[in-house]
Amino acid sequence: MTDPSHTQAHARDVLRQFIDTHFEDQVRTLAQLVQCPSDNPPGDCAPHAEVAARLLEGMDLVVERHAVPAEFAQQHGMRSVTNLIVRERFGDGPVIALNAHGDVVPPGAGWTGSPYSGEVRDGWLYGRGAAVSKSDFTTYAFALRALKQLRASGTPLAGTVELHLTYDEETGGMTGPGWILSQGLSRPDYVISAAFSHHVVVAHNGCLHLEVILRGKSAHAARPETGADAIEAAAALLPALYRYRDQLVDRPSKTPGIALPTKIRASVSSNLPRSSMRLAALQLREVVQLAPHSRQLGRSRKSNQPKSGRSPSTDRRSAHDGPSSHPATRVCKRSRHSGIDQGNWRAMSERGSCRQSLTPDVEYIAHQEV
Repeated sequence: MTDPSHTQAHARDVLRQFIDTHFEDQVRTLAQLVQCPSDNPPGDCAPHAEVAARLLEGMDLVVERHAVPAEFAQQHGMRSVTNLIVRERFGDGPVIALNAHGDVVPPGAGWTGSPYSGEVRDGWLYGRGAAVSKSDFTTYAFALRALKQLRASGTPLAGTVELHLTYDEETGGMTGPGWILSQGLSRPDYVISAAFSHHVVVAHNGCLHLEVILRGKSAHAARPETGADAIEAAAALLPALYRYRDQLVDRPSKTPGIALPTKIRASVSSNLPRSSMRLAALQLREVVQLAPHSRQLGRSRKSNQPKSGRSPSTDRRSAHDGPSSHPATRVCKRSRHSGIDQGNWRAMSERGSCRQSLTPDVEYIAHQEV
């Protein structure tokens, strides 16, 4: 009878030897993934998926390309999405899916080199996605190759390993993992997602992003009362948002390990537990609607009108008649929540009339949390 401990020790040795032997190959593969931009936004990620697929196929892995319909992708803030699935069946047993995302947030400012260089310097590989989560593409791929090598060495294995390489982690997950599951492309028994922790977790803090756009109206200097100053409107709106931020300290999460919402910058609130996100969205909408920006603009515009050349009734109409006299406010709402608990948020829209009220138009577009 074979000693189980001896078999396990042999398996570990084979796996470690394969990983160590192919380490430089893994680094070169990661560099190639980093060198192909996949910023999200704008979310045009199908080209990167093709690069990744060809690299995987060069490792003798069979890659399935699952293109998401363009209309569906655009509904969820993406330009193009192709999800990749690699399946390797070792025998009867459960299906374990390893999920990672290839999209990255835009690099921003402050880089000392190209964010797409994939340069290795002093033992560190630099570039957007080098850590999150293009490195997981290579980690999963080479781990799967190591398992195949272990099987080839005569060690019996069971179950199936799948790689789910998706591209919408930055926009909610509905065109990535959500789409794979909804289309019945995979029915895994277990899922391991890319993370920095080696602990098993049941929840994760997320983000609620809101974009508030205030649109002014240009006017001639001789008739300033016919225009609207978006900067003046924003100056009144921001203090209202900051006052709302100060109230968040009284809303701790009921989930152990997740404390308070960490920050709100202008129109961006981060680190909200899922249980608080719906309420936060409703409250932020109320904050925007009740902010005095349009009301103040209406008063100031009326007081600055010329006292000759038009009747008082005409002056009142120019100050208050319809949305064109006031900044139009559009609130674009997007949320991202990583974790097991999932749900869809429906689109909400509300139109206010400046003829009845001086509050600006507010529009909420569809968003998701995953």
